[in-house]
Amino acid sequence: MCMPGTGGCGAGVLASGRDMICHRQRIVFVHLRRTAGNSIESALGGIVLFDRWFRRTDMWDNRLHRGRSWYKRDRRGHRIHATAAEIRASYPREFTRYFRFAFVRNPWEQMASLYHRLHSGDPRGTGFGDWLRRFDLERGTVPQASLFDDDGRCLVDFIGRFEHLQQDFDAACDLAGIPRRQLPRTNHAAGPKLGELYDAASLRIVERLYADDIARFGYAFSDGRGQAAVPRMMQAA
Repeated sequence: MCMPGTGGCGAGVLASGRDMICHRQRIVFVHLRRTAGNSIESALGGIVLFDRWFRRTDMWDNRLHRGRSWYKRDRRGHRIHATAAEIRASYPREFTRYFRFAFVRNPWEQMASLYHRLHSGDPRGTGFGDWLRRFDLERGTVPQASLFDDDGRCLVDFIGRFEHLQQDFDAACDLAGIPRRQLPRTNHAAGPKLGELYDAASLRIVERLYADDIARFGYAFSDGRGQAAVPRMMQAA
């Protein structure tokens, strides 16, 4: 059984050429979009940051590090958002033997964060409702229920919650048997509060697209925080 949980890691961890696999620490991280994946991968060594004087730093700066940059060394390869099933198919041996974990987030908050990330500084001012309706057609992200197979079995050993990020990352590190480390704040996308973005139609779009996530992880539309509808910690038996 897999359970959502209530993490960093030591230096010298290497990622694979395609997905976020730390071979030295025997970890597989399944990176779902807008769930603090860059912060986690920075702590695991998948991203190496430099300041404007090209000195090694743990501090993320959106002006320097967002997208392709001379100030960032990215070791993660080109499939940083591969699903658990895709990673298992590509690396069956490592997927079976390594500690596997992921993080989930309130879908309404996740979609708002993705919008702000994609449209920050957009002079056209694409409205959230219009973007979300197009997104509804494009299916531009992977539901968090993809962490489970068709029979409902969890594909990872631990699921943390974005809402308890550092605490759950510490728990993941403890379970993996690696040192804890403070997560850097990376790739942050600030924007209006949820209540200022959503109307009745956009609320229903997210509710319909992510019905499985909402039911499985006990989320509700409020302030973007998770509800206590599932056990606080989730760990594979």
